[in-house]
Amino acid sequence: MTKNYFKVILSGVLLMLATCFATAQTTMTFKGIVKDAKTGRPIAFAAVELLHRTDGAYTDTLGQFLFTTINPSDSIRVTYLGYQAFTALVSRQLQQIFDIELKTDAITLGEMVFTGDANPGRTFMKKVLARNRENDPSRFQRLDARRWTRAEVSELDPIVAADTTGKKTMKGGLLLSGRVKVFDKVKEDNYSERGKIPLFFAEKIADYTLTNDPFVENLSLLAVKTTNLASDKLFEWLARWDAGSVNLYKQRILLFAKSFVSPVGLEALGFYDFYFQDSVPVSKNHWLITMQVIPKVWYGNVFTGTISIEDSSFALVKANLHLSKSANINFIEHLDLNQSFALAPDLSTGKKVFAPRESVLGLNFESGPELLGLPIPSNAKNKRLISQMSAVFDSVRVNDPTGPAVKAGALTIFSRSIDTGASEEFWKKNRPDTLTPYETSIYEMANILRNDPKQKIKDKFLALLNDGNYYFGNYGYLGPIGSILSSNIIEGTRFRLGFLTLQGFSPKISLFGHVAYGTKDQRWKGGFGIKYLWTAQPYTKTQLYLGSDYNSFLQWGEEPIEEGFATAALRKHVPFYQIFQRRILLSHDQQIGTNWFFYGSLNYRNINPSFDFNYPNPKYDPSGSTPYEPQTAHAINVAEASVGLHYAWQEKSRIYEYERYPQPTKFPTASILYTRGIKTGGADFAYDKINLTLTHTSRITPKANLYWRFDAGKVYGVLPSLLLQVPQGNNSYIIQRSSFNTMVPFEFAADRFLSLKTRFSLGGILLDRIPYLQKLGWRERLTFNSFWGDLSPENRKFNSEQHLIETNHNPFMEAGVGIENIFHILSIDYIRRLNYLNSPNLQGNTGGIFLNMKAVF
Repeated sequence: MTKNYFKVILSGVLLMLATCFATAQTTMTFKGIVKDAKTGRPIAFAAVELLHRTDGAYTDTLGQFLFTTINPSDSIRVTYLGYQAFTALVSRQLQQIFDIELKTDAITLGEMVFTGDANPGRTFMKKVLARNRENDPSRFQRLDARRWTRAEVSELDPIVAADTTGKKTMKGGLLLSGRVKVFDKVKEDNYSERGKIPLFFAEKIADYTLTNDPFVENLSLLAVKTTNLASDKLFEWLARWDAGSVNLYKQRILLFAKSFVSPVGLEALGFYDFYFQDSVPVSKNHWLITMQVIPKVWYGNVFTGTISIEDSSFALVKANLHLSKSANINFIEHLDLNQSFALAPDLSTGKKVFAPRESVLGLNFESGPELLGLPIPSNAKNKRLISQMSAVFDSVRVNDPTGPAVKAGALTIFSRSIDTGASEEFWKKNRPDTLTPYETSIYEMANILRNDPKQKIKDKFLALLNDGNYYFGNYGYLGPIGSILSSNIIEGTRFRLGFLTLQGFSPKISLFGHVAYGTKDQRWKGGFGIKYLWTAQPYTKTQLYLGSDYNSFLQWGEEPIEEGFATAALRKHVPFYQIFQRRILLSHDQQIGTNWFFYGSLNYRNINPSFDFNYPNPKYDPSGSTPYEPQTAHAINVAEASVGLHYAWQEKSRIYEYERYPQPTKFPTASILYTRGIKTGGADFAYDKINLTLTHTSRITPKANLYWRFDAGKVYGVLPSLLLQVPQGNNSYIIQRSSFNTMVPFEFAADRFLSLKTRFSLGGILLDRIPYLQKLGWRERLTFNSFWGDLSPENRKFNSEQHLIETNHNPFMEAGVGIENIFHILSIDYIRRLNYLNSPNLQGNTGGIFLNMKAVF
């Protein structure tokens, strides 16, 4: 399980411990008819919805509606253009019937009349979509703004929030009780956010620039302000998404690595129906038209809600959109996306154009059994975690010819919030708006909690649970506790403790390392390194590392398989391979252009396999001039220099602990790496390697996506097999996307090769059609991997004792079918090896059931 997403489950579990467990709800049915109060005629396409929920329906051509819900609200609301909204309380009966009469609203109806069109909403949206490209903010040659972002995580008690008497109060349980008491003292008298207790809050001010020829998106961070509590490290992860990066004019919107169809993107008419809801005059001859957005298929990656269009330019002015559980985003019960646009000066033409003003992303996290992926609906009254991320664009200038020069870089969408210590005067001057009284109370609460000894202990405990590290403020940590104890065949029981310094120690320099000991090999291992982050944008980092430990022997870009008790328990009955390496590595990463990244390294390694491995000793002379040199050698000394380029079009990134982590992008990425082996300083081999990697996640439909990775390479030189291309095999039944799962480690080798790894995730296209399974949210996937490679005659002869297998006539292939998202974290795949069924060391492991635990949204 990846540590980043572990926090989501952990946060929910903490909330469950602090409150009560959820109970099941009974399905309730709502049906009825909506009519004109004056004429008695049925009203078609009126919106019927439960307040505070996405459940609802639209009336048919006879004015009738019918829907069911397992999350009842206290009120039902009916709206339609030209009529007064109707609201009524609902009871707790299993079936409720309504006979609703709507009264006309002459003020709302105004002068806006549509006639002679069977589907006026669709006709109007055709005009909106025809102007899509000329209204898309990404069309601007340049956009400058002051960007103010806020991120908040809170606990919500629906019972307290719905209490109109004001008598009910929050109870925080064991972990949050102190926070509740302090916040109750500092909050304003007329508390407008009843039922919420803040857990995390941070704000950032930055200068923002977007250019499109070439594409550059820069953030120049001016200041960060946080609550400075140890618990921030846990809750911040639940509000790490950038609401300001969502562009509704694009056909597909990426949220949580999933693709959703935009209601104002060019594909909108294929996925949505549109109905007029409201109109407001904005000038003598123009109106602001509000449209209801209705998905044609509810179980798809689509939104519901409303959009408001200015009918002179057909530009988007406001959007209020929602996603519910049918979107199948793990751990998230409900999502709100609200955006607004405002007129800003286009300095190249002197006219005003609509530009981004504010974007708000709100999340309600699941609670109770639903948090664990169980199809048991939680009680609507249960406490739950919520988060909200907002981005405000102020002082917007479009196509400003006097704007400062921009750096070649990509937008950093998230990094850990470390308070920069700016004064209150700075914040009052630079915020585009004032904080709400609720937000001001959060800072007051934090000031008190930081001096509370009991709360400090609780926050230290929460921070330890965050990712298993013991933090020393923002200075550094020891850990993680998850890797302190593990097991493998070579070392026996392995003990490990690591450390890393953070920005509080130095914003530029980080020290890191670990020490380890095995009870079986009785050997101390460890490593020490130093990172220097020159700049975060464009990303530039230099690193020096010295280490001596067992390591997975990986090729360029491959991921290690983590050793632990799980992999030991699920290990195949095949030979165990591990390599002890002593190494010195000096590396440099740098963004050298808008979409280009450079990598360079100097690397010296002593490679000592823990298994039977021999090759002809290059120092041995058969003529007898080297009497003390054996004919064969076991260890390998290697000196290498590498340079690489990575190309990623409009790739955004996350900076965490001085490292850059690319975020999902809709464009393919390409990498090329050249390595030169240098025969010097005890290193025995001179050689050249070149590797090319192409990778992409192709969004085939809003639900389905195809991940693929293609590798090709060539090795020039006569080398031991460990220095050739050795495809990564898997010695356990834990699936790894970077491995050939039915391949034995070190089974194949090549000095020229082609490799393809694919995973086709259907996203529930089939399982969503089965009623019960639909509630589980399981998703199907298919896997196919293949490797082709051969050896030159020289390398075949040099490695004759290794009995290596070449695939020059018949590529290795494996295929599988599986289900992911079981209980939100578990995936099960059956993977079958399609050829080389009699390979040495395979020992009958031609296929099987592979498991993996990885919590993702």
